[in-house]
Amino acid sequence: MINLFSEEMRRDPYPIYDQMRSASPVLNLPPPFDMWMIFDYENVRRRVVTDHEAFSSRVPAPDNWFIFFDPPQHTRMRALISRAFTPKSIVNLEPRIRELSRELLDKALARGEIDLAAEYSAPLPMMVIAEGSSDFSFSTLRRRGAAGSRPLFLFFNSPSCYTMPMQVSERRFVTAKEAVQFLSPWTLEEWMCRADVVPNKELLLVRANMDPGRSHPFHTHPTREEIIYIISGRAEQWCGRDHRILVPGEMVLIPKGEVHGTYNPFPEKLVFLAILAPANAPDPAIVDVSQQEPWRSIRSGFPPTT
Repeated sequence: MINLFSEEMRRDPYPIYDQMRSASPVLNLPPPFDMWMIFDYENVRRRVVTDHEAFSSRVPAPDNWFIFFDPPQHTRMRALISRAFTPKSIVNLEPRIRELSRELLDKALARGEIDLAAEYSAPLPMMVIAEGSSDFSFSTLRRRGAAGSRPLFLFFNSPSCYTMPMQVSERRFVTAKEAVQFLSPWTLEEWMCRADVVPNKELLLVRANMDPGRSHPFHTHPTREEIIYIISGRAEQWCGRDHRILVPGEMVLIPKGEVHGTYNPFPEKLVFLAILAPANAPDPAIVDVSQQEPWRSIRSGFPPTT
């Protein structure tokens, strides 16, 4: 029996791939994977990448790895993430990446030898990510990666993150550039008040940017109450079974544990503030109920969103 996860396979998978294409272009992996592997180009092109009902990307994997999501969730996540990795933003990183690259190579030159994977190709991207992350150092990323732990949500600042920030304990004012940005499955979030931005005690504050046709479907915050205040655009806002169309200057109070959802079926972007309390509440912070009745069908007849 072929071990697709052996060390030999990892180092040189191509002979096995050739064998599969000629002898077994469709291969079933038993549980815990319980999935089908397709090695034939034509079948992949004509069926696998288009028929998501028959060929799902969902396999046993850590939570929140969006490469294992199916459309429309994968499409939504990829669209949000791609907005952060524009050609301009990547070009802005180039000078610092060159510096880090030289640092790694200089250490190897001094010794006269290098393990290219362990000492260069693996640490370089982690060092770049760690410098853009407000929560994790390079050593933390390396340690958690080596341990095979759950994936990290990374919160990226602007290129100004390469300069030494003011100590959080001293900060009282927060500019737009100092907000911590996070691409969630629903909105581009700009965190203005939380523990890595200001020395908050009771409140959380985030400005959320929701594109037309998007939504944060029905969910609850079991341990926090929330206020949603509209800055621009319009929101189809649900609180329990009731809904309103909120416009700038209007808000909704959502009691702790209340099912609610924010939808933007309108042609303009929706921008709103979400204020949550208490800041240090126990998990779970959020529970999705959008696929449970009556919430799954309660918007029947309303304009569709993703």
